[in-house]
Amino acid sequence: MEPRIATIHQPDFMPWLGFFVKVWRCEVFVVLDHVHNNVKDSSWFRRVRVLSSGKPNWISIPIERPEGGPFQAIKEMKLSDGPACQRMFEKYKRTILQSYGKAPFYEDFASLFLAYFDSDDVFLSRRNMAFVEAVLQILDINVEVVYSSSLNPTAHSNRLLIELLQAVNCDTYLCGDGADGYQDEAMFEAAGIRVVHNRFSPPPYPQVGTKEFVPGLSIMDALFNLGADGTRQLIHEQGKVT
Repeated sequence: MEPRIATIHQPDFMPWLGFFVKVWRCEVFVVLDHVHNNVKDSSWFRRVRVLSSGKPNWISIPIERPEGGPFQAIKEMKLSDGPACQRMFEKYKRTILQSYGKAPFYEDFASLFLAYFDSDDVFLSRRNMAFVEAVLQILDINVEVVYSSSLNPTAHSNRLLIELLQAVNCDTYLCGDGADGYQDEAMFEAAGIRVVHNRFSPPPYPQVGTKEFVPGLSIMDALFNLGADGTRQLIHEQGKVT
């Protein structure tokens, strides 16, 4: 019987290439949107790196501080409103144009990037996932997307992941390399779930504005420099999970 593979991931902001490699390798992508996080944390759901003057540079999304403290479910987080936020977004648009305007496929995907900052949706998760799902379509990645909030989970930590995997009927969990420090794989094995690590190291590709390859950037970097076909080919070269 073929394994049914799932990955579980927060709805990241314009995620890096490895995020899409992981999702491509799966049948199910569980969006971890019900968990509570500190809105001020430097987490991937609110920041990512892009090239600026040939060097990696962070762009971050300001999130409105909820009443009663900084912790909030990701699905409830809202972008900060007001002129300061809009000025920040306009700065990001200029940064991307200056950095990638001469990239071979900039014109093909500039609207994808701009749509994020021009969106009227105040909810961070929905705006992030609109971007992610647009990229999945561009890259022909067909995966079942399930939101953890729709599954009404009750567990925490490792047991939460196991509960979610069981809820979507998957027997293989594809996790990122960052899980090494906290994941108890014996618990997954006891539940009949195989754990596979993504182990993705981005292969170098030509990048506009720099002679030395800079890894770990938003998927926008690959799309601007390689186009849809080139990015798709790079992802497929990583191979599926067996």
